[in-house]
Amino acid sequence: MNIGIVGFGLIGQQRANDIKRMKEHRLAAVSDVNTELVKAKQKEYEYEIENNWEKLVSRNDIQVVIVAVPHYLAPEIAVRALDCGKHVLCEKPMGRNPGESARIIEAARKNKTLIEPGFNYRFYPGILKLRQLIEDNAIGKVTHVRFVLGHGGRPGMENEWKTSKNFAGGGALLDPGIHALDLFRFLFGEIVEGTAFFKNSFWDIDVEDNAFVFLKTQSGQIISAHFSITEWKSLFRMEVFGTDGYVSLTGRSKSYGAQKVTAGARWFWRDNRKEQNWEYSAEDESFFEELNAFLDKIAGGENKYLAGPEDALRAIDLIENLYRYGRFQKN
Repeated sequence: MNIGIVGFGLIGQQRANDIKRMKEHRLAAVSDVNTELVKAKQKEYEYEIENNWEKLVSRNDIQVVIVAVPHYLAPEIAVRALDCGKHVLCEKPMGRNPGESARIIEAARKNKTLIEPGFNYRFYPGILKLRQLIEDNAIGKVTHVRFVLGHGGRPGMENEWKTSKNFAGGGALLDPGIHALDLFRFLFGEIVEGTAFFKNSFWDIDVEDNAFVFLKTQSGQIISAHFSITEWKSLFRMEVFGTDGYVSLTGRSKSYGAQKVTAGARWFWRDNRKEQNWEYSAEDESFFEELNAFLDKIAGGENKYLAGPEDALRAIDLIENLYRYGRFQKN
């Protein structure tokens, strides 16, 4: 398939790297407001440059469009691409609020095309190992979860679009938090209740730089989560506790460190049982695996790990309720 990318920042370039590794697919064209950047990268990836994104999404030779732009721009571009009959991978959160996400999903339904939210975290090997351990009942019934996801932050971040409510739609709870909310549903089932507290610990911005959330799943599990853009050192940690043992997951590749999964049994010290450990590469293959699964789905394949549009809508609807009311309860 021929693929076009709108938005060629870090994530757009990540997607380009992945497409380059796929023999059966080709990066046909790229569009970005930074014309110097796309010209500088053209030789490396061998794509055509479209100065107008509308022209890119309407090209007859392109079947798939990846939308990797700031949140406020995503709905217009994604909807236009879907209206042109393209299948679309739209990086999370697929709009700033449930209304914008629903607009994208409706366009896909109307045009009988596929829309994929960019929930690549599902494809981290440590996450898949954790899911397997849960499905295998390795730690018994899950009772509660502790989770931390912290971005390091950087000087001048208060002036970036991601820390503006108008451009981003929210702060730490929305981005990066939406990834975690999707993971919670992916691993533990539907979320039916929640409470959130928001704080500006450092940045003088109109969105939160820290969010503290308590969630309850349909099965009664309690999840405590902290999302931050003031962690100073990037951190990803999940601890899952069950009636028969526990699993901890640390790292998220690259600056977060290599992923490591550790599992232990209840009262392990009485039986002299050792913890089990699984360690994975610090290279991030999650984007590649997600994109490959989506392209395979377009061709008629199936992948039980791939997120769908309803997953994106469910996650952002939960976030919207936490923002609006500080709590959420499903009827």
